[in-house]
Amino acid sequence: MSDRRKVLVVTVGTSALTAEKLGKGWSGQDAMLKSRNRYLEEKDSDRPQKEKDDGLFHQVVKAHRHNLNRKFHRSFAIDPLMSSAEMASMALLLLEVGGLPGLFDATRDRMVLITSDTEEGKFCARVNARLLHEYLTKCRCGETFQKWEATCPAILLRYVKGMEAKKEFVETQPALATILQEFTQGKTDYFYNITGGYKGAIPALTWIAVQDFPGPMFYLHASNDSAVRVDIHSVTGVKEIRLRPMAP
Repeated sequence: MSDRRKVLVVTVGTSALTAEKLGKGWSGQDAMLKSRNRYLEEKDSDRPQKEKDDGLFHQVVKAHRHNLNRKFHRSFAIDPLMSSAEMASMALLLLEVGGLPGLFDATRDRMVLITSDTEEGKFCARVNARLLHEYLTKCRCGETFQKWEATCPAILLRYVKGMEAKKEFVETQPALATILQEFTQGKTDYFYNITGGYKGAIPALTWIAVQDFPGPMFYLHASNDSAVRVDIHSVTGVKEIRLRPMAP
């Protein structure tokens, strides 16, 4: 077994709440969608603060599980229209960088979920963390991610101001680089999953993946069943970007 640690950086958006077919075929779908729609219609400042959204949190997790329990364990494939962009793409990414079995060593490897410092961003990060924890990491720490400041050795939540890029210009690169500084001890391989999340963060993460903490980037479009891997190599002093499809 390799002694190198994998750090998988995952940008997180809102598809955990807005997936087109979320909960399809599940008996609780209608109630979940009504609660979700009320939540999404509220302004961020008016949404329930801290952990008062537990009811919706559990509903959304159950909606994702309905699809995952039916298909995931048989085919290791996730329909991106029925789950989050992060879940669908991470399954393919782990196959690419880890191989079966032993995709992710929860005692050594780390997933770093990066999202906006907003109520909605934190909510979706926690839903994704709960699902990734249950289906992909097999971590046994017992964390349920019901709280904003959830603590898990394998999956880390990091909230960055300005990721949503809706108001004033905010330089996110220093904050993102500071997060990755946490993992500089020991032999580490970095991987970047930019499928989910606010696209305004991609330029900053691309710079980091080239200059600061080199590693391949991955992207899965909702209409595809295979992802694109972007390898960044140094060629005579110039960074060259090569794209190739990942086999599903």
